[in-house]
Amino acid sequence: MKSQMEGELLKLRIEEEVVRGQIKDMEAERTKLDTQFKDMPRLEKEYAALLEKRAMLDAGYKTLKAGEDSARMTLESNLSDFRLLNPASIATEEDASMLAKVIPMAGFIFGFFGGLLIVVLIELLDAKIRTEQQLAKAYSAPRLASIVEIPNLEQYDAYELLIPSLREISERLKILLPGRKAKSLGILSSLDGEGKSILSFNLARYYTSLGSRVLFVDFDTQPNPCLPDMTDVGWPQMGIEDYLRDRAQLPEMVSRVNGVDVIRVHKMSADLFDLTKTAAMTRLWNLLREQYDLIITDTPSVLDHPIAGTVSAFQDELIYVLASPVSDRKLVDAGLEFLENRGLVPCALIFNRVNPYYLEDIRQQRNVRNLADRRPPLAKLTDRFRKPTATPQKFAENKTSLPSDDNEANPRSEPGTPARGGSKKGFDELTADEEESFNQWLKDSKSKTEPSTEELPDDEK
Repeated sequence: MKSQMEGELLKLRIEEEVVRGQIKDMEAERTKLDTQFKDMPRLEKEYAALLEKRAMLDAGYKTLKAGEDSARMTLESNLSDFRLLNPASIATEEDASMLAKVIPMAGFIFGFFGGLLIVVLIELLDAKIRTEQQLAKAYSAPRLASIVEIPNLEQYDAYELLIPSLREISERLKILLPGRKAKSLGILSSLDGEGKSILSFNLARYYTSLGSRVLFVDFDTQPNPCLPDMTDVGWPQMGIEDYLRDRAQLPEMVSRVNGVDVIRVHKMSADLFDLTKTAAMTRLWNLLREQYDLIITDTPSVLDHPIAGTVSAFQDELIYVLASPVSDRKLVDAGLEFLENRGLVPCALIFNRVNPYYLEDIRQQRNVRNLADRRPPLAKLTDRFRKPTATPQKFAENKTSLPSDDNEANPRSEPGTPARGGSKKGFDELTADEEESFNQWLKDSKSKTEPSTEELPDDEK
């Protein structure tokens, strides 16, 4: 058994030696092959370049061969084999046809007058009121101010930007209502979004800064950017509707915003229209007249809320706001007709959100250039505003007519408002010639204007 195992072991060792020899031979063969194919990539590149060069030479050879064959054929051919089909001729100028002369002229005439006709049709079909001249032709009521449209107005202090226009409104109201009692002003518009809420609150803020006791009454439940949200902490939870239901007293409704006393309707409920016709509404208005010098009311849009007519009847004077990009003549006429059917006629108009391109008032153009500009550089290319040099002037209280700013400053004025003598004369102040011209225009306009609510019986207001 042992000898058999030794034989097997010897056999395995011999096979191992054979395998090792084969491995050495294979390694030698591998080394030889590596040496032979070491330069193979370089040779392949050279071979590819030679093939490309050969293809180019073959193409050139074929071209030369074709040229040689063509030349040999030409030499062997006879001229009698060719025939001239169409001999060359000299080009001569020919007269243009009548149609060729008429078409360009007809195209020019049609294009010019057709374009002009389209422009005229667009202008006639455009019911928007874009210029002061269009406004003057459409409505005889005096215009208090034309206010330029300020893009992204909510990003700025609207009061600061509107001060020149507010002063112009104040000046013209003094001329329009000389010595007349107008303790309650209603601001109306045909639709929402025409800017009456911003204008009415800032007008109240302006008169407050001049020393008057002013109350801002907000009957419009649409969001007013100038007022805090009703959900803000500290805002009174009692509204005008609560007073009309005998659930609240006046002090519980009043809040102070930027120095202005404010009361407002919290929700346009279904019974609010009926509540405004009750004796409680008359009692509230009499109470407000006793406690304040001026009441400025922001009424709901005339065409959207019938309550606008009821609220307007409590006002001494009405001012109608027209936004150039929003209202057209049809909408404004419908709103004015709604008021006229109730015996109400606005005493004046405010032309709001006017495109600067259509602005015709030189003073308003200077106003725009003097407004504060905090826009990025790109926006400055179109809207160039700088801070006004004049600030609203202060005036003493006047309980029988609209406040006047001709007297000394009142201590109730807002902080930071300079005295009259310390400010530069503003361009929106009327000169003697301008006032005389405005009075003449106002006289002509008033001859066509219906009587205001001042002439109505007290029970109809």
